[in-house]
Amino acid sequence: MLDSPPPPPALPAPRGLKTIRQGSTVTVRWEAIAGAAGYTLSVRLSNGVEQHYALGIRGAGKDRQLRLSIPGYLGARVTSPLRPPGRDTARGAPPP
Repeated sequence: MLDSPPPPPALPAPRGLKTIRQGSTVTVRWEAIAGAAGYTLSVRLSNGVEQHYALGIRGAGKDRQLRLSIPGYLGARVTSPLRPPGRDTARGAPPP
């Protein structure tokens, strides 16, 4: 029987999470995490709807951002921190 390798250690939540609203555009920015293959983000709107976003990584920049279009009459709040879903498979560690 073959033993599977242990799962990679959990990555920390990204730092520097900031949200900026200009009219109906909400921009969410954060610092990238080394080894992350992507991020997930949950946003709760003032009408109770929760939206989830799964974001891959493009480019090698240090900072990441997501722009959302949300009607001005709705409030928006990031309800859970951004979480990297797994390590880069190129490094040999599978996503969780």
